[in-house]
Amino acid sequence: MLIVAVSNGVPVAGGAFRRYDASTAELKRMWTASGHRRRGYGKLVVAELERIALQRGYTRVYLTTGWRQPEAVALYLSTGYAPLFDSSLPADDIGVHPFEKHLVQSGASEATGVHI
Repeated sequence: MLIVAVSNGVPVAGGAFRRYDASTAELKRMWTASGHRRRGYGKLVVAELERIALQRGYTRVYLTTGWRQPEAVALYLSTGYAPLFDSSLPADDIGVHPFEKHLVQSGASEATGVHI
């Protein structure tokens, strides 16, 4: 499942998920256009991917990111993902940073003017 967030006709962010196992979706290819960062588009894409994954029967989301993407690490922590690594170690000692989140049904999302 691939989604793209569009604002005023311009693609600003996107991401995808694929089946990891019977109950787990794996987030892949998350991105935000450089001129549109720090506006909440990444959180919007993550939330929409989680909503669709839950709708399709997944109860867990898994993802990995690298130590050279501290903004991605911050995004996943701020959206409730639990690190599956020792976060007390220096980031460059860890390499790949795996995360997981268990999904639960939630209320309606807020309108943002961004279409997915």
